[in-house]
Amino acid sequence: MTRLLTGSLIVALLTTSCGDTAGESTTTSTGGGTSSTITTSTAPATTSTPPIPVLSDLTGNWENERAVLRVNDAGDYVVLGADADPDLPLTVGFVARDEVNVIFVSGVAGECPGQTGVYGAVVDDETLTLTLVDDPCAARAAWFELPFALEG
Repeated sequence: MTRLLTGSLIVALLTTSCGDTAGESTTTSTGGGTSSTITTSTAPATTSTPPIPVLSDLTGNWENERAVLRVNDAGDYVVLGADADPDLPLTVGFVARDEVNVIFVSGVAGECPGQTGVYGAVVDDETLTLTLVDDPCAARAAWFELPFALEG
């Protein structure tokens, strides 16, 4: 069925919002005094992605059953064996971060000299979890496989 409106002005007001506000409305009005309101709801998000840690979040002495990871404020890191003998590092290097991942670059000494490992990282309270994205250094991947706890 087609309805013709003659002599009426149709005005539409569309309201949009980019927030989490529920109950947003759209009102349509016609010249004949008729108006209607349509209400839509936006459900709150049910999942969240943990924030990507900044490099300062990695600073400290972290340990798991396989290794000790020490990161200083300058972004240098040392991986020690489970016995944590500071005179026998397994590898040393520096840590960087891009928009998504944490990047471990090995120095020229120790395991995997000059190789770069890319990991997703989550710091939750006093636990550091590194998730392998890409690392040609199988030894580092094995050391980082288990979550790390922040040393006391």
